[in-house]
Formats: sequence, C-alpha cells, structure tokens
Amino acid sequence: MNDDIRKDLFKEKYEEYINKYINDLIKNNPLLIREYPILEIEYDIDGNKKDIYSLACERDIKKMQIKSDKNEFDFKFSQNKISKDEYEKLINETNKKMDDLDLLYDDLIFNIINYLTLEEIEQSILIHNLNDIDLSRLAVAISSVAENKIDEFRKNNKMFMLDKLSYWNYKYNKISKGISKAREVERFILDLIEK
Repeated sequence: MNDDIRKDLFKEKYEEYINKYINDLIKNNPLLIREYPILEIEYDIDGNKKDIYSLACERDIKKMQIKSDKNEFDFKFSQNKISKDEYEKLINETNKKMDDLDLLYDDLIFNIINYLTLEEIEQSILIHNLNDIDLSRLAVAISSVAENKIDEFRKNNKMFMLDKLSYWNYKYNKISKGISKAREVERFILDLIEK
C-alpha cells in the first residue's frame, strides 16, 4: 500500500477518534462550546453535532450578514464617507471572510455527507419536517457544496506527480463518492418537494 494512502487512512481513523473524544467531552461539559468558536458552529449546546439543515441555514444567514456589510460599504463609498482605498480594503476583507465561511461550512456539510449513510441523512431531513421553501434552500446548499468541492479538487490537483498517481486516485475516489452522495441527497430533497 502506498505510504500516502496509509497516512490518509491513519488520519481518517485518528479524526474519527478525535471526533468521538470531542463529542464525549462536549456532552460532559456543554459550556466548553462557548470557549471555542469552531465547536459552536459544529455542535448544538447539548453536545450533539448539528445536522445538514442547521449548518446550511447558518451558512445562509452568515452570508446574508456579509452581503449586508458589503451593501453598507457600497453606500458609505457612494456617499463619500470612506475613501476608495478604505472601500477596497473593506471589500477585500469581506470577500475573504465570505470565502473562508464557504470553505468551513462546505467542509462540515461534506463531512456529514461522507460519514453518514444515505439513509441516516434522509432520516435526518425527514425528522426536521421541513417546508418546501426550506427544502429548496437545502437542495441549493447541497448542490453548492458539491460544486465547490469539485472546484476545490480541480484547483488542488492541477499539478500532481506521476509517482503519486495511486494516492491521487484514492483521494479522487473518496471525494467523488462524497460528491455522488451529495447529488443523491439533493435528488432526495427535490423528490420530497415534488410530492
């Protein structure tokens, strides 16, 4: 077995162990979430991991807040309340914040899709008893995650060494299975809307 694949498999097992450890730690000490912002995003106050819908909604809300900030900067610039340099700096910072937000939530949602079975994901969606509007937004979020993961994979793998081909294939298979499952989840949601 290729060393890179072995390391990646070890990393997966290690991440599973760490996730279990963090889950247990939060359940025994829910106030811990307040000390670490990343945990606040990933977990509910009771120590349970958030579901896909909760993460997708949070992402939407935060994106709206960032867009609102951009609109405010546009207004201030049009009113000559901030200089062009200040405006460009604020817009660049805001764009970076948006990109970071997308990457973070994409990873969290993609991890749920990768680690849960399709049936578990579908059950989670049904339990939340979502309306058609919420389901439509969730389908868009899942589609966006899949598209962003494809783009991310393309960017990271434009140049790869031929001797690393088996490792590249392993990573590609892992990501493509996740993307394929994301498309199945999206189809399941769209079927629910059509009923």
